[in-house]
Amino acid sequence: MKKLIVAAIMVLASFGIFAQAGSQYFAILPGYSFSTGNYQEATNFIYGGHLYEFRVNGSMSNNFVGSLDYGYFFTENLGMHVGYVYNAGQFHANVHVGPYYFGDYKFDRSINLFEVGPEFVGPVGTNGQLFFQVNLGYTFGNSTPNIHTPYGDYPLGDFGTQSFAYGGAFGYRYYFNNSVGIAMQGTYHHYQHFPISDNWDARVGVTFKF
Repeated sequence: MKKLIVAAIMVLASFGIFAQAGSQYFAILPGYSFSTGNYQEATNFIYGGHLYEFRVNGSMSNNFVGSLDYGYFFTENLGMHVGYVYNAGQFHANVHVGPYYFGDYKFDRSINLFEVGPEFVGPVGTNGQLFFQVNLGYTFGNSTPNIHTPYGDYPLGDFGTQSFAYGGAFGYRYYFNNSVGIAMQGTYHHYQHFPISDNWDARVGVTFKF
């Protein structure tokens, strides 16, 4: 029986399955998120016997994004990625009541995201590697903001709903030695229940291999 186990391990190893089993990394990646859409929320109300429409036209601004990333590789080319992503979530909102325009206002609604998924890597030269991630995650700790105007506070739509998110990342890592390197990546996320659901960002930071 022991001989069979040893033989099986040797066969698997010959296919590279245990080539880098147990290798890990941790990365700190600050970056920049790009505006990717707009939304509109509207509601009707009666004032002084007249029907009015209160309307908010919103858009996302370019803003800070950052992540803490951990990876564990089962083989030389396949691993698992786990990450925490923070997006500052800066927005603009134009307020209209009926035909009247009440100005442009800014508000923040940060996004916290925990995600996990497979990671595929390929060597580039001696110390570099290209990588591709497919991630599924869920937002948490979000709150529904109100826009503050001289005429009162008004809700800005269903921004507070916790939401599933999915996406991918493509990037490059270069290690200066056996433990420290630089990483850069482009990332896409789709948030399932957000008015502005598609988000792109670019990140550059430090990565540690152990």
